[in-house]
Amino acid sequence: MINKTSKVAARSLTAIALIVMIIISCISAVAVNKSVAESGAKKDIEVTGGTMTKGVDYYLVGDMCSQIWSTADTSFALTKVNGDNNHYTGTFRLTGQKTYEFKIYNSNGDYYSKSGASFSEGTQIVRGLTNDAGASNMSFVIPAGTTEITVDMYCEYSNDSQVTFTLNNLGTGDVTQGGTGHSYKAQSGVINHSSDTELLNVKSTFFDYYNDEEVDGSWRTSLSGFYRTVKSGNTSHNREPYEKFNRAIAQYANGVNNSSWTTPLYFGDFNTDKDGYQKDGYKGYGVSNLKKFLSVPNNSNATSSGTSGSVAGLADVTLADNKKLSKNGVTMPYFDEDWLVKNGYGTVVHSDFPMRKTTDKHGQDYYEYDSLDGKDNCYFDGYENLASGGNLTMNYASGKSNSVYDALSGFSKSTINNPGFFPFDRQKDHSNNGYDFGFGMRLDLDFTLGANGKTNGEDTVFNFSGDDDLWVYLDGVLVLDMGGDHKMSQGCIDFTTLKSYVNNIDTTYQGSDLVYKNDTSKSGYGYSAEFPLLFSDSTARTSSSKFNNNNVNAHHTLTVFYMERGMIESNLKVGFNFEPITDSLDVTKTVNTSNVNPKLQTAVKNADDFGFAIQENGADVSNKKYKYSDNGTINNAKTNGNTATLSDSDSASFNSQFTIDNNLTVTEGTPKKTIISNMDTDSLIYLDTKDMSCSWFFNNGAVPAISFDNGNTFHQMFSYQTDGRTIYYYESEKDSSSNKKSFIIGRKDDMGVWNRVRFSAITENTNCINVKAWRSTSTGDISVVDNSGSISEVTKFTLTPPSSGDYTIDTTKESLLAGHYNTNWSLYDVSGTSPDLITTGDTKVSNFQYKNKVNDDLVSTHLRLDYVNTPQVANITVNKSVVDESGNTITDDDTQFDVTLKLDINGDGAYQDYGLTGKISQSSPYTFTGIPVGVKYKVEEQTPSGYKVSYGTVNTNTGILGNAGATVDVINTVTPASITAGITKTLDRMVYEGSTFQFKLVGLASTTVGGVTTENTSSVTDTISTVVNGNAAFNSIDYSTEGTYLYKITEEPLVDGHDYQTDSSVYIFKVVVAKDNGVLKATGTYYRGTSSQSVEEIVDANNTTAVASFENTSTKAQATVLKADKVNPDGTVPTDAKKLEGAEFTLYKVDTKDSKDNMVKVKTATTDSNGEITFTDLDIFKSGKNGNGGTKEYQWYYVVETASAEGYTLSTNEQWFSFDGGHYDSTKNVYTHSFAALNTLITVPYAGINYLMQHNFILYGTLVLGLGAICSCGYMLRKRRLGAKAPTNKHGRK
Repeated sequence: MINKTSKVAARSLTAIALIVMIIISCISAVAVNKSVAESGAKKDIEVTGGTMTKGVDYYLVGDMCSQIWSTADTSFALTKVNGDNNHYTGTFRLTGQKTYEFKIYNSNGDYYSKSGASFSEGTQIVRGLTNDAGASNMSFVIPAGTTEITVDMYCEYSNDSQVTFTLNNLGTGDVTQGGTGHSYKAQSGVINHSSDTELLNVKSTFFDYYNDEEVDGSWRTSLSGFYRTVKSGNTSHNREPYEKFNRAIAQYANGVNNSSWTTPLYFGDFNTDKDGYQKDGYKGYGVSNLKKFLSVPNNSNATSSGTSGSVAGLADVTLADNKKLSKNGVTMPYFDEDWLVKNGYGTVVHSDFPMRKTTDKHGQDYYEYDSLDGKDNCYFDGYENLASGGNLTMNYASGKSNSVYDALSGFSKSTINNPGFFPFDRQKDHSNNGYDFGFGMRLDLDFTLGANGKTNGEDTVFNFSGDDDLWVYLDGVLVLDMGGDHKMSQGCIDFTTLKSYVNNIDTTYQGSDLVYKNDTSKSGYGYSAEFPLLFSDSTARTSSSKFNNNNVNAHHTLTVFYMERGMIESNLKVGFNFEPITDSLDVTKTVNTSNVNPKLQTAVKNADDFGFAIQENGADVSNKKYKYSDNGTINNAKTNGNTATLSDSDSASFNSQFTIDNNLTVTEGTPKKTIISNMDTDSLIYLDTKDMSCSWFFNNGAVPAISFDNGNTFHQMFSYQTDGRTIYYYESEKDSSSNKKSFIIGRKDDMGVWNRVRFSAITENTNCINVKAWRSTSTGDISVVDNSGSISEVTKFTLTPPSSGDYTIDTTKESLLAGHYNTNWSLYDVSGTSPDLITTGDTKVSNFQYKNKVNDDLVSTHLRLDYVNTPQVANITVNKSVVDESGNTITDDDTQFDVTLKLDINGDGAYQDYGLTGKISQSSPYTFTGIPVGVKYKVEEQTPSGYKVSYGTVNTNTGILGNAGATVDVINTVTPASITAGITKTLDRMVYEGSTFQFKLVGLASTTVGGVTTENTSSVTDTISTVVNGNAAFNSIDYSTEGTYLYKITEEPLVDGHDYQTDSSVYIFKVVVAKDNGVLKATGTYYRGTSSQSVEEIVDANNTTAVASFENTSTKAQATVLKADKVNPDGTVPTDAKKLEGAEFTLYKVDTKDSKDNMVKVKTATTDSNGEITFTDLDIFKSGKNGNGGTKEYQWYYVVETASAEGYTLSTNEQWFSFDGGHYDSTKNVYTHSFAALNTLITVPYAGINYLMQHNFILYGTLVLGLGAICSCGYMLRKRRLGAKAPTNKHGRK
């Protein structure tokens, strides 16, 4: 058994052995890597050694390898010359200034070297390399720039080995070549690791500047992080780990062509351990050799604004034409991708940048990125995939648990580090610590502004806080200037005040265009500057004018340059409340009517809506959001399926809806309803036409239209169904102070907007226009009158409003012109200051790549697709001949006749008179020119007395105009078929006879029902009123051609009085005309429906009836009694009159006035607290005498007080009344009568209000007092008699 002492001894020996092995390994490593003392040898080195092993693989190993001194690095492999196992060669490139130590290694594990061998520019030969672990390393001495090295090696050469090294310095100009630069395009989008956070992806470019370890090695590898502290190690080097990048900046700034750049910006913490900040002229540490070093731009400790103040004037006030950052016309290299990558001082990554969507204190959408306390974190991932062709990814995660931390504790008394903005660091790389303190970011934010720079009534702003440099350009003009190597500083751009604000700023280098001055008017800021006057009036791009913040259609771009270069900390907070657009496509529609008859141009422009179906990479899009511009009004909309619908002068702006580089196909075709979103229901103006007495308002397809600019532009009002009727509505526009505007409403048809009425701005209680009788004017009258009580009553809307969410506008107009347009389209790049044509086409289909014309990822993609439709036109010639009754021409009659051309453009069957007239005779035909192809036309002659007109059988007076034009002649009459439509009628469920009611038959425009296209009968109208035994018939209708014909039969509203309630049923009378044995015959069918159904819906429902049957009822009535204690001499009730509660009244039906014969009790009721009783549901006619059959007798009523109110005597007065000529309440659809009942006498005041009962206070009062006195005396006598015998209670009291 091994005892405890033995175990201890064994363990001690083991430990000693391990220590010895470690010491031996370290000594071996030092021997292999021992540096040579000599350098710069330029003569051949000849020392006898020995031959090298033939046929194996050889490599250079040393400082230049991707992993220092790694063996078998294929980047430095030697290859056999023509398969010769003795002869090897290789060519490599190294960048300087640097000395690289190396040896030659083979696959057998041998290391060959020549002690003291150092190689510089030129050709040198070395012989006698030895395989000796103790031999010193060889070295390459590389000057500035790139050096190409060629190796030519013989394993055996004259009984020895020989290697020839040729070093050729290639040179790169003024800048010392750095490491290897890269340019990558990250995977599109952002990987969101916080699923409850909605992100906006902003187009961005990141610039990762190389520190010395990356210049000497490779990007992001072998980083030691020594620069995270100055509390140990080489503190100067720790403060400036970007020596070589700074050297390149200095060389660039010192170049002959760049001499005007006097304020270069350097990377590092330019403080000293003891003496504060580095002063002007500081040369830097190590190889940096800084040029033009100035303290203020490079160290906030040197500024007048303090460590949290920025520095103005370090960048030009406008972007250069190449959109790169510059100063004094010299492009600054920090955001110059070509310069960084070519010279090997950075990696550039094109990516999306995540901004969190939230809401501000006003409830407005707000987009923000805030690294403070780890609220937002973003980082690149996928570095390991780059070598195999993979992509980087941008990632987002919220919360401190996902943060990378700064190095504050290594540079200050603080013992903690804080979450920061480190996009090139991942948590897993360096234990949550940030190692990359030198990077830049460029954001290109495209956006639109609300009117006057407002967003939903609030100032539109862009906010920033962070370190270090920040420059923000609006459409290429600098508006926020926060340069400098500073701690967290704050800035704000206000698009309403057209100013930018900063907390504190040093203006040493400030220019004259963007001038910061003391201003504490905005909370949290101490300085402000007005936007430079460098914008353009029309396009809001650089010129010499004030920025226009009231162009709601303009696209703007904020270009943000942000740079971290001061070490220690990195924080970023950026946010805005404007509407962002990362890219856009504007589709516009124009109808070109220059070739159309001038009298038709307006109607043709308004004739059609055009649907634009969109596909992306061959697939239909859906729910794409866009700004729908209708006569200058902007609505939030989304595609109906894949379609956006436009009419003349409309546009659809798709902002950030498509993927850059994808292929888009836009096809003009069938229109669809437009879906509107996000309407403010609290600002809606309502139009209710329920009680409107002017049905002509909606003739010719007219609709209500509204204007907020005194009639310059009108917008079709929206509509929806509620309470069984159509309500029109529109959102009120607001002025610059967010006050609702006054407006004009008119009647819009295809010729324009007429019958205009002006209204005051709505309020909470005056937002509904109840139309009574609209103003009537002639077509062409655009005068405006103020609303009056006879036109409409403005009240508070009380019905159900349109539901929240989406609303539709009926944009489905398809006239007869559809399909008869010549279509042309043009695609423009509108990213710049003026449209730049990309391509054109002459079909309805446009195909193009969704990308700017220059195909540049740094340029925003903003395209405009203009569709122009030109109607095809033709002529109509009207000929005239005069014939006798036998058809023989009368040649000597050349009488002129007036002729009118009427057109059905909209396809509704109604031929409109557009003022197209002419004169014709036998010798002088007339030609109507510029008539759109596809319209239906009708030529009508105003025939003088003595002539009978007819039209030709071939060249008829009606038709559809084709491209060849048309000719109109005379026509013969054909014996027609005939049919008679009829109705049946009941009143109060009894067969009706009389002429009180009217019924109307109207023809309908051509449509398609049951797969059959009907004929146009819209010219037919007939009215009847005489009903006999419940039946009536319209005039017979004649037909000369086969076909299907439709008519609508309705009961007309009562013209005189309100004694009856009309029947709102709608009947469609379908007539099929067909030949039977060569003879035309007409067969009719009735279909019953409602006013809310379309013709097609009524017919398709197939609710057939034998005849059009209408059922009516007599109107009901109600009577109100008011009980009061006094009345004025004129019959009115004084204000101090008391309303008496508790009085009982009984209502009876009686035969006649002042008669109580055949009394039938209706109801007994008692007055309420207001002194009122209302008797409802009263018959206005006597039973069986409601006017049916001509007998019409009104019912008489008798009312009497049957119980008095407390404290009042019962009135014996009586009242008789009927409802003949009574007041009709159109809201309740009843007759009403009101009476005031007084305490002594029933009176009927002159104002028409009857007073029933008036009490005789003196008589009844005396009787009550006498009765009271008698009762009191009796009570006192009884009490006296009982008082002597009063018992004692149990408490001893009486």
